[in-house]
Formats: sequence, C-alpha cells, structure tokens
Amino acid sequence: MRALSDLMNILIINLCTILCCIPIVTAGAALSSMHYCILKVMDSEDGGLVKMYFRQFKGNLRSSTPVWLVVLFSAAFLAFDLYVFRNQGKGELHPLVIIVFVAAFILLALYVWLFPYMAKFENSFGATFKNAAILAVAKFPRTILMMAINVVIPFILTQDMRLIPLVVVFGLSLPAYLSALLYRSVIMGMVENAQAKQEAAAIEAGEGKEPEAAAIEEGEGKEPEAAEEGTFEEPAEASAEEAEEKATMQAESDQEGSGED
Repeated sequence: MRALSDLMNILIINLCTILCCIPIVTAGAALSSMHYCILKVMDSEDGGLVKMYFRQFKGNLRSSTPVWLVVLFSAAFLAFDLYVFRNQGKGELHPLVIIVFVAAFILLALYVWLFPYMAKFENSFGATFKNAAILAVAKFPRTILMMAINVVIPFILTQDMRLIPLVVVFGLSLPAYLSALLYRSVIMGMVENAQAKQEAAAIEAGEGKEPEAAAIEEGEGKEPEAAEEGTFEEPAEASAEEAEEKATMQAESDQEGSGED
C-alpha cells in the first residue's frame, strides 16, 4: 500500500515538474522543488503535496534560476561544439570531441548534486557550485550511479514512441527518486549537522534554553523576550582578605562578649 502511495506521489510530482519546466527559464526552481518533495515523500511527509511543491517552487525561483541558466547554457554550448566537431571530422574522431565529452561528464556530475543540494540549502551562487563539486568528488561512487540513472532511464524512455507517455508520467521524477535513494543519507546528514551547529550557536548566545532557566539567567524574573540586557549580575565572591577581616572582627566580638560575662 505504501509503495502504491509513493508511486502516485511520484506521478504527481512529475506532472508538477513538467508544468513548471514549460517556461525553460524556471526549470531550475522546478527541479529543486521536485527533489524537495521527493525527500518529503521518503520521510512520509507527503500531506498537501501539490501545495508544498508550488510553495517551494515560488521560494526557489530566485536562488535556483541563475544556477539553472549556467547549467543550461553550458549544456547547449557543449552540444553545439559536439555537433560542429563531429561534422568537421568527416567520420573521424576530432581531438576536441574528447574535451567536450570530459566537460559534459563534469557538468553532469555537478548537475546530479546541484538541485538536491539546493532543495535543502540556500547559499550563494559560487558556494552552491563549490559544494556540489565537493559532493561529486567526495561521493564519487554515488555520483557515477546517479549519473547513470539520469542518463539511462531517459534514454530508454525516448527510444520508442510507445514509451513516450511514461516520460510524461515518470520521466523526471523516477530518476530523481532513484537518485534520492543514493543521496538522501548524504543530504540529510548535512542538514542534521547544520542544525546541530545552529543549536550550539544558540546555546552559546544564551538562546535555545528552557523558558524558566532563561528567565532566571537573564534576571528579574522576566520573560526571555522582555528581559533587559545587563540587568542580572552574578553576586561577587568575597575575597580572601575580606573573609579574614570578617573572621577577625567576629573573633574580637566573641572575646568582648566573653569578657563582659
């Protein structure tokens, strides 16, 4: 039953993604939203899936579009170069074709990590590419498998006209779902690590504590939000000299009291 539910969710995500990819410029936000929703489906958090998808799509437009345009224009440039070099070779392998294939390999390796990464993290343009490159190298066996999934499945589905309806149904979301089986533990581990760092920073800043404890520490028994900075001071400890002076005064007082007796 769960498998059937996931299958229907993948179908819904695929239709939403195709719809949002129709303006080619917005495909980056569509792909990031697709990966976000797939991760939610895997976590059994698939309530309001369509609403969730379009909410993420709207939020991803600004951050994902520049990254997608770089990927798109790079892929178009490599495809044009491949076409030109193959025609110049007249049946022979042009030396520059090898460079094109290497560049295409690198671009695909980045692609399989870029949009899953952006589904969970918002970062600067350069940092996004840098982190995707680090993941592609650090998780190289997974990268190769994800690249194969994203190439083989679309290739098979486009080889026969009778399979074209499957492209509409599962062409984008199925490779993404299979890829998520490989990248999910990596991405979610990064999310947990980022959350742990935020919690540690909050604790150091005096936040993230129980309301009662926070109120006591901030002083005057106020609510954490209302407490003023610097209104609570720890009582200063008596110095050794002060303690000795107090002891001497107490001893003299005791002697006077005994003399009067």
